[in-house]
Amino acid sequence: MEIKLENAISIRNWEFSDLTSLINNANNENISAFMRDAFPYPYTQTEGLKWLYEVANNENSTHFAICENDKAIGGIGIIIQDDVYRLTAEIGYWLGYSYWGKKIMTQAVNEFSQYCFNTYNIIRLEAKVYEPNIASQKVLQKCNYVQEGILKNNVIKNGKILNSLLFARLK
Repeated sequence: MEIKLENAISIRNWEFSDLTSLINNANNENISAFMRDAFPYPYTQTEGLKWLYEVANNENSTHFAICENDKAIGGIGIIIQDDVYRLTAEIGYWLGYSYWGKKIMTQAVNEFSQYCFNTYNIIRLEAKVYEPNIASQKVLQKCNYVQEGILKNNVIKNGKILNSLLFARLK
């Protein structure tokens, strides 16, 4: 899979050759602060290899690398839900800290969302964003996601209890 975006940005499958770039971009406390605990800080070579063994060269993976000039600088993916929620997928994403504020993620989320609707049997994408993560809220709003609610005290991150905001985009 490859989606070409503007300014040499693309979304493609993860590759084992992404290991160094993955670690360099993921190993940042500012990124980890807004991710689930499964995305650790520090982000070590062991964590990077574990991730790449799960997703690299896996034709069924729904997790992809965001790249600049074919160098992995972040990640984006979905988790397709099951049972009565089987037409819904949760979207998640992250970007290396030095790439923040360059409109890369807005472009990636918008195009990837459309790709998901065209590729998978889903009619709804949703994202749960920690309330302090204003930048991610803005990305979702620019990509036609609508805030549907506030999930009160539903996250504990770094010892703090936080609200999450639920955003969704329909096909």
